[in-house]
Amino acid sequence: MKKSLFALVALNGFCAAAHAQGSVTLYGIVDAGLGYTSNQAVVQTAGKVGTPAVLAGKSNYTFTSGTWSGSRWGLKGKEDLGDGLAAIFQLENGFNVGTGQLGQSSREFGRQAFMGLSSTKYGTLTMGRQYDPIVDFVGSIGPTSFLTGMAAHPGDLDNIDNQSRENNSLKYVTPSFGGLQLGALYGFGNQAGSFKNESTWSLGGQYTHGPFALGVAYLQANNIYGSTGGTWTSSYDGTFSSSINQGFATAQNMQIIAASSTYLIGAVTLGVSYSNTQYKASSFSLFKGKETFNSAGATASWQVNPELRVAA
Repeated sequence: MKKSLFALVALNGFCAAAHAQGSVTLYGIVDAGLGYTSNQAVVQTAGKVGTPAVLAGKSNYTFTSGTWSGSRWGLKGKEDLGDGLAAIFQLENGFNVGTGQLGQSSREFGRQAFMGLSSTKYGTLTMGRQYDPIVDFVGSIGPTSFLTGMAAHPGDLDNIDNQSRENNSLKYVTPSFGGLQLGALYGFGNQAGSFKNESTWSLGGQYTHGPFALGVAYLQANNIYGSTGGTWTSSYDGTFSSSINQGFATAQNMQIIAASSTYLIGAVTLGVSYSNTQYKASSFSLFKGKETFNSAGATASWQVNPELRVAA
């Protein structure tokens, strides 16, 4: 669903009058389906300290919300300020079609909530709750871009499937220079007396030339220091929700290096992806040392016709 509302705004200055055109777009996706899992883990005996739980695999049929794309509704606005400069904002809410529950830990606009300035000459500067360069430059051409979340690396450890967002963040993205675009983000931890606690920073870029595309990004997120353990507390929000990485929520920090590349041959898109995710422990963490996950994948997609696509 997409509906646009256009308004003409007259701005009167001290010496002259300027005219700008603005727009607000209401958009959304409602996506639901039936799902089948062949080997879903079911707890047979609960675990305890030093003893893991006993699991058994069983098949399961479910109603699913967000089968192809996460269900959402949102508002996007743009006000032309002249000379290629515009004020922009975006508010995006995720929800479950089956239950009506808000997504992203029950946030009203948990998917995105930001505002900023966009310039055709100088790029885009935004602030708020938004995606990082891994999502912008790697995920946009990664396996999930044409195979949905089913193609994400296990547990989405690298955020290529945009599971996480950055709160209280400032992001800058350059214009495209001959197919090359760069971006940087900093998420403020908002901790008195510390510039590092709970902060996030990320750098990335993407190069596109004809049928070839390559995206690379780096991210470091810091947990709150001086704690006695517990849950992850950082401007980097949304990770540690899978059985693969939930045991590292007490990490002092996490680092991600991710890359993906695609090549288009007629109606066929070939892709490769790789990421390195590291969790570093502190004295209060519930694990020791450093844990590293290397994830890699290869994908192929054939657009048979506008209505049918086959991919693996």
